[in-house]
Amino acid sequence: MLQVSATSLKRMAEFYNVCPYPNRFFLLLPDPRRMPLAHMGFARLCADKPQHAEKIWQRFRRVRAIHPHALSSVLETPVFSNALDNPIFETDGQNLTMALVGCGTDEPVLLRALHPKAVLHHFDLSVRSLKIAQWKLRFWHIHHILSLKSLVLIFLSPLKTLRSDVSPSLDVFIPGDAYENLTQNPQGHKPYDHIQCFGVLHHQHNPHDFFQALIQALAPKGTLRMMVYSTQGRRLERRVQKKWGLAWSTSPYKILRILSLMGLKYQLFFWHIWQQVFFKVVKRQSVRLRFRYLGFSKNCVADAFLHPSDWPLSLRSLDQQICKNNIQMVFCEAKIYGQGWVGGCGPHAAQKVWQDILKAEDVGDLESNITFILKK
Repeated sequence: MLQVSATSLKRMAEFYNVCPYPNRFFLLLPDPRRMPLAHMGFARLCADKPQHAEKIWQRFRRVRAIHPHALSSVLETPVFSNALDNPIFETDGQNLTMALVGCGTDEPVLLRALHPKAVLHHFDLSVRSLKIAQWKLRFWHIHHILSLKSLVLIFLSPLKTLRSDVSPSLDVFIPGDAYENLTQNPQGHKPYDHIQCFGVLHHQHNPHDFFQALIQALAPKGTLRMMVYSTQGRRLERRVQKKWGLAWSTSPYKILRILSLMGLKYQLFFWHIWQQVFFKVVKRQSVRLRFRYLGFSKNCVADAFLHPSDWPLSLRSLDQQICKNNIQMVFCEAKIYGQGWVGGCGPHAAQKVWQDILKAEDVGDLESNITFILKK
């Protein structure tokens, strides 16, 4: 990789060691019953039984529109009750190998809950994020026997040393550059049956090479679930990054960079509160929604506004990469101004929605990030 890319990766690792994302309290675990779209079975349904996948997606979006925060009624609907036991989800992950690229601190717990028998490889630049994920997984494994003794074990037992080789455990934590780990394959893993990669492609200096590495790491008929940012939707972040984002990375001394980053994180956090609470200086609806979405978490605000490497990624160029690799899009969703959520399950419906999303991106009408599933 280019030297400038290696430097940027080092800065990104520093950034996520200071601001692990997401930074939810480790007792607050993601609820797998409310995240059926993250199940590999949903990706398979989109490819093989799109009519079933469409029903799940429609019900999911309908419930979220009614209860955008609580989602409590999801558990009461027929489609979602006992979702993991539903026969339409034809896999519980047994004998499957999956990868979480840029896993952060929450996704390892979610994917482990959804696929209790799968081998999961967790890739992340930040050693601290992976350690937090290990803490959360430990707690998830024993939460059903939660007691004073188990809490003591959580806090006092030493964490396993992070290894880059495949261990007998079903969870393998792989720190470092995901591009090199995928292309050089030091773990000696077989191709992955399913890969999830959310919010990573836009941080790569060579996004097309990285995308190619993800496709090559898939097994035949494997699925890739991705989230990419809208170029238009990131304009606010890039304006803030231009003003403040480079300040913490100018010093050649690591300790000064970290102290500067921590100071900027708090400064930006209070600026964010000031914008939301005290003054209505932001009149554009998209900006107000973005501020509200970030909430009052310092690390979430830092992740959005202080990231050291956030490059514009053209959806049109990504579309060319998909066509070049001759892979099939089987699901796609995004939110468009004036239309709300649009989505398609199955090759034909997904491609139609994808073209609508490309047009919306061209004119700046995308209101959300874009999530899609590809089948090799």
